[in-house]
Amino acid sequence: MFERIEVLRGPNVLLSGMPPASSVAGTVNMVTKRALPQPIADVTMTYASRSYFQVHADVGQRFGAEKRLGLRFNGVYGKGEMGAEDEKQSRRVGALSLDYLGDRARFSLDVYNGVNKIDNGSPGMYSFLGQPPQLTGVGYLLDPPRGDVNMFRGTHGKYDNSGILARAEFDFTENWQGYVAMGGSNSVGQGLMFGTRAIVTRADGTTRGAIYNVDTRSQRRTAEAGVIGKFDTGSVKHRLQLSANILTMKEGTNNNACNYCYTTNLYNPVTPVFPSAPRWTGYETATVASKYDFQSLAVADTMSIAEDKVLLTVGGRHQTVKMPYRNYSESRFSPMVAAVVRPWGDDISLFGNYTEGLEPGQVVGVGYSNSGEALAPKVSKQIELGVKLQAGEMTHTLSAFQIKRPSFISVSEGARLPALRDDGEQRLQGLEWSAYGNLSKNLSLLGGITHIKSKQRNTGRDTYGVPEWRARASVWSGKRPCRA
Repeated sequence: MFERIEVLRGPNVLLSGMPPASSVAGTVNMVTKRALPQPIADVTMTYASRSYFQVHADVGQRFGAEKRLGLRFNGVYGKGEMGAEDEKQSRRVGALSLDYLGDRARFSLDVYNGVNKIDNGSPGMYSFLGQPPQLTGVGYLLDPPRGDVNMFRGTHGKYDNSGILARAEFDFTENWQGYVAMGGSNSVGQGLMFGTRAIVTRADGTTRGAIYNVDTRSQRRTAEAGVIGKFDTGSVKHRLQLSANILTMKEGTNNNACNYCYTTNLYNPVTPVFPSAPRWTGYETATVASKYDFQSLAVADTMSIAEDKVLLTVGGRHQTVKMPYRNYSESRFSPMVAAVVRPWGDDISLFGNYTEGLEPGQVVGVGYSNSGEALAPKVSKQIELGVKLQAGEMTHTLSAFQIKRPSFISVSEGARLPALRDDGEQRLQGLEWSAYGNLSKNLSLLGGITHIKSKQRNTGRDTYGVPEWRARASVWSGKRPCRA
């Protein structure tokens, strides 16, 4: 159902607001398909793994003498064996897009539903250490089983996700536009599909298995309104945008556990013991329950100076996050400034920016002297400098960046228990080269190299899980890559 996927790397709270899940890496924007000027009717067949077949139909057309009304439908159905031996999966997706292009107004509506099912099995996650003193593992790695060993034969699960998105845009004048958008989604995951874990206890592969019968649900509602205007102040051209948005999100999970309650074998597993399905009682009373309320106001002004040779953007967003179940409410204003300079024409651009990321704080749990205290949202700060070069059919970008991100650490303050404070800091410093475009008439490239040094400033240690070097390359024959 998506025309393209836009990856906005790094902290960008001004562009996207605070993400519900903690992340400093960036955000992903998915742009849905619309009907094209010419009718489209495509069918794509896919074969994967052992015997998984999938068909995808994409049809669309515009209607009326002026082609103002558009309709686009994407439907997917797939079924077959994947993953572990005798494990079956099925997928069903339907997405309908409607849009209308008026003289001074535009409207769009997207509705979708997707259902994924897994039947008769799952791979396993293995531990060789166990959970002492309750359950001790063998203590060292054994030879791995076959890659398709079905450790949890008989398990099954279903994940159902549906949503609706609506947007309207109005041209008040030639230079001023207003918009309003709203949407929502619901998802339900049920079955024996999470917690498929195993602790290997003996050298012959004897294993204790754990499995959960889960009912997990989420509900999201969002709305946004804004105005965009263009005006001049002397020789400076402005593009001003004001926006307000809200997002509410509820999640709840109930589960019944078989917590390492049966004995099996790493190489020759038995059918697990299946716990009964949990009863859904509502979001507020779920075993694991969370609710987030986000509200924000944002303003950004992009100024064009010296006949577009200099572009300067200044803006900020005031964000409020509330967690009603935990009596948490905090606010923060996040500024941003960015500049692009093109002194030698459009082929070379020098750029720099300062921007911030924002992540929800937390209410301190038990085990700390400040238990119950609401910690402020975590503020990440990024500085970036770089150059962008257009060389024929290729675009190259070289940038240097630094991100500082706070982290929660235990601090001894003289009390019997330590306090949890945001006195730690993770610092990432990096260089990145990326390139995309056409190497020849029929050959395209997308790739780059990134070098990152990541340290925990309070300990001096490298940050776990951050690669120092990363290289990636995609080369293909055919269509040109999308340009951003």
